[in-house]
Amino acid sequence: MFEKMLEQVYHMGFIVKDIDETMKNLVNLLGIKPWSLWTLKPPFLRDTTLHGKKVSHGFRFAIATIGNVSIELISPLEGESVYVEHLKERGEGFHHIALGVPTEEQLEQVVEELKGQGGEVIQSGRLGDIALYYYVDVKNAGLVLEIFTGHTPPPEKTYP
Repeated sequence: MFEKMLEQVYHMGFIVKDIDETMKNLVNLLGIKPWSLWTLKPPFLRDTTLHGKKVSHGFRFAIATIGNVSIELISPLEGESVYVEHLKERGEGFHHIALGVPTEEQLEQVVEELKGQGGEVIQSGRLGDIALYYYVDVKNAGLVLEIFTGHTPPPEKTYP
């Protein structure tokens, strides 16, 4: 089983229309801060697929931590992605749980095992040469997992 390869739960991901407005509201309503922000677009965001087809897209994301839990906000910028699909089909809200593994080889093993159990890779991509990720729809568990290895670049900015 792949659970021995999982390092930890990294975050819970939420799709939003406007990251800036959502961050502002979460800071004001719940005191969740600080937020680190990134913008990912080609060519840094590369080798991206959506339901097995090559695509090109861009998005912004922000992460804040409350105690031992990190929250990720994602907002699509351009192109087709699971983020755009989620907003069209379900609106804003919870999208995935992110799990990390130490190596690309282990990442591929985890994804293959999930596929063997009925999971479907719905999106994948690389962040330059520093990270690889897959979103796997684990239908029999009723959730989407982001499985990744590597790290994000330094944030562009923080808020507030």
